[in-house]
Amino acid sequence: MVSAEGSGLGILEQRIKQDIFAILKQDHGLVAPVPLFEGRMCPIYKCMESSTGKMVAVKMGIGRKGVREIRNNISGYGVLESEGFGDLLPPNLKYLRHGDVELLMMGFLGNSMAQKLKSGKTESLVEFQTLLINFCSKYVVNNLRSKHVDSLNTVRQHMLFFISKLAQIGYKSKVSRKIERLDTERLSSNKSSVFILDFTPPNLFVSNGKLSYIDPWEQKSYTGSPITNIGQFICYYSQVGRYKPIMTDDRIFAKMVDPLSEQIGLTKKQALGQFNLGVALQYSLMALSNRDSFAKTRLYLEKIENFIESI
Repeated sequence: MVSAEGSGLGILEQRIKQDIFAILKQDHGLVAPVPLFEGRMCPIYKCMESSTGKMVAVKMGIGRKGVREIRNNISGYGVLESEGFGDLLPPNLKYLRHGDVELLMMGFLGNSMAQKLKSGKTESLVEFQTLLINFCSKYVVNNLRSKHVDSLNTVRQHMLFFISKLAQIGYKSKVSRKIERLDTERLSSNKSSVFILDFTPPNLFVSNGKLSYIDPWEQKSYTGSPITNIGQFICYYSQVGRYKPIMTDDRIFAKMVDPLSEQIGLTKKQALGQFNLGVALQYSLMALSNRDSFAKTRLYLEKIENFIESI
């Protein structure tokens, strides 16, 4: 029995990981674990399948927060599949449980879009754009205005939640009132496609001509507007990529926003409003993540206000 009780203690957590590695080797033939990401609630490792030599990624949920994240991922994957977006799931996805530790196994997808963009591989962005547009176009659904509106309201609700968390620790801002007054109905159309919260480069992979999304949040629905997704993606990219795109860069709109907004029946004004809403969502996430830095958090709150006012 592997127990995660008290796993916040570093030494105990390392022992739990070693126990899990032994189980993965014995039961699944996975060897040579290499850390891919250890700075999150759930560490991720790359392992090799001894019988085939194929690489596998293993995400470990240790402790209450880690297990909750794994379960949120499972819920998100389930909703994506039930709504017809199963093609976005990583390959060979499996859920495992050993004692109190819960895991997700999936085919190794190589570098994330964040890693590729940080290294200056802008050709990866071109392939990503093509795959995203093709995917969203394939899954356009008519007569779903309510879903379209709901997706924008979901973005708004998450922003209000993040900003309320900041207010609790002393960051005062009037932007919440402006967010609450947003007329999401005015920004919407009767068509929808895939809509994903946390649509950011670390969670997106392009491998073997396929777009994959990992680490989904728990969402009631993944049907809505993909334009907010692009705003969030580009906002993140503008902070980390070697090429620093301007948010309203005509090239971005010509290659990503315009084709999708046409597919889902948005005017240019509506598309720009949704794009700016996605940008504001990402800035609200960044403000909360950087709450220990007063200067950064205030800067991000100002940016949120500017983008909301432009809608």
